[in-house]
Amino acid sequence: MTSDSTKATNHSSPVFSQSILDALSAHIAVLNSDGEIIAVNKAWRQFSENNHGTAISCGIGTNYLEVCDTATGAWSEEAPVVARGIREVMSGKSTDFTLEYPCHSPSEKRWFEIRVTRFGDETSTMSLIIAHESITERKKHEKELERTNRLYASLHHVNRAVANLSSQDDIFRKVCQILVEKGSFSLAWIGCHDEKSHRIVPIASWGIGKEYLQEIKVYADDRVEGRGPVGRTFREGRPYICNDFYNDPGTLPWQAVARERGINAVAVFPIRAMGQVHGTLAVYATETDFFQDKEVELLEEVSSTVSFALDSLEAVKQREQYETELHRMHEELELRVKQRTTELEQANASLQREVVERQAAEAKVLMRMSQQKALAAIGQQALINVDLDSIMQNITDYVTSTMGVEVSSLLELLPGGENFCFRASSGWKADVSQYQLPNDAN
Repeated sequence: MTSDSTKATNHSSPVFSQSILDALSAHIAVLNSDGEIIAVNKAWRQFSENNHGTAISCGIGTNYLEVCDTATGAWSEEAPVVARGIREVMSGKSTDFTLEYPCHSPSEKRWFEIRVTRFGDETSTMSLIIAHESITERKKHEKELERTNRLYASLHHVNRAVANLSSQDDIFRKVCQILVEKGSFSLAWIGCHDEKSHRIVPIASWGIGKEYLQEIKVYADDRVEGRGPVGRTFREGRPYICNDFYNDPGTLPWQAVARERGINAVAVFPIRAMGQVHGTLAVYATETDFFQDKEVELLEEVSSTVSFALDSLEAVKQREQYETELHRMHEELELRVKQRTTELEQANASLQREVVERQAAEAKVLMRMSQQKALAAIGQQALINVDLDSIMQNITDYVTSTMGVEVSSLLELLPGGENFCFRASSGWKADVSQYQLPNDAN
């Protein structure tokens, strides 16, 4: 049977301590007060073997502080910070130190967190534990969340910009700017087809290496410069995703210029207007395999939004043209109606004058006929009737009836020449013949 003292001895043995270190997943090294490595665990040794002598792969007996102080290459940025943190923990200024840092390999992206802690008391020698814990999965999740948020923010800004702008060129320019500044793409440009030259001519661009567009020519037809991502997208009306620029034969005419600009991937999407391919949206990245599902989904949505905006602009243009034409036709109709109304008024006035004139002429003719009839009747009466009073009365009657007067009378100048007397009268005061009038009466 094992005694308690034996158990305590076994638990404090170097073998037992090493077993504990080896059981931990973090890459661990133990430093003495001089910064020398006095112990490492299995994970530390394994990482060292897999990475061919990186800064944290140094073994027992190596001074870790000196490694940090003299580090070069990718580790050189973080190493001085780590060395300073270790010294602060050694001196007691800090109880611990942590730092997150990238440690990418040729085959994968990796991130680690280094944690420095001190252990030991006044009766024992002070030691430090250096632990490098992989935080790659957490960083990937963080970057994925950041990437998703970035893409959705880009789409939000594109939608808002499109809603507030009223010209094609302004929309193209703002979309390119947003994709670079909010979407973290290195270069974005939108080009339209020139029917005369068949070139895809840049209308707007944004990002690093804009001079790249000045050094290349892209065509919409099937010539060599039209068989790349942009030309094929325009002709086929579908996206072209190239995540490895220099292993795509279609990009060969532009590879030399693109390499100078650090371009490693490109994605191109069609932009439509009224259902027809009107241009292309080309977006570039400095990383290979940059355009994954979320980026492609975002850019497809952006190209659809721009296409919708172009349709809306065309609809507004057509509506304005229709309204202008409708206004012109309305004014022309009003003018014609006014002119026709004036013509009708003039014709009506002329007709009314003709009617009045005709009525007056007819009345005159009727008057003459009536007068002639009256004269004939008077003449006939004179022939058959020798009574002068009767003849004179017939004359006044005919005058009243044919001339349309209210009263007619025949006066006789009495002897002496001073007075008149009525010999005959017809009308409203036929009895006036009983009276005499003075010769000077009016």
